[in-house]
Amino acid sequence: MSAGALRRRLFIERAAGTADGGGGREIAWEPVATVFAAVRPVRAEERDELGRLDGVATHAVEVRAGVDLTGGDRLTIDGRTLRVLAVREADARGRRLLALAEEAER
Repeated sequence: MSAGALRRRLFIERAAGTADGGGGREIAWEPVATVFAAVRPVRAEERDELGRLDGVATHAVEVRAGVDLTGGDRLTIDGRTLRVLAVREADARGRRLLALAEEAER
């Protein structure tokens, strides 16, 4: 993949738990980085979530190596939110990372 393919700006966020004052924890999303990526849909499917059909879009997101990205992170791209499921090297030279992500919110 050429460097020009990494043209979509995305925001990486990571969950940070804070005490809610009632004995529980509240999740806040903290910014990690803003990077450019190539994003492409991989598949779309429907899942039965507690008796309700829920559509899930799965994407492949490619970024340059060295980006702090891990499973569980959240990506925001053009107002859409993706949840990172897994991250691995995209090529044998280790120049890029490939994240498999699914649409988290619509």
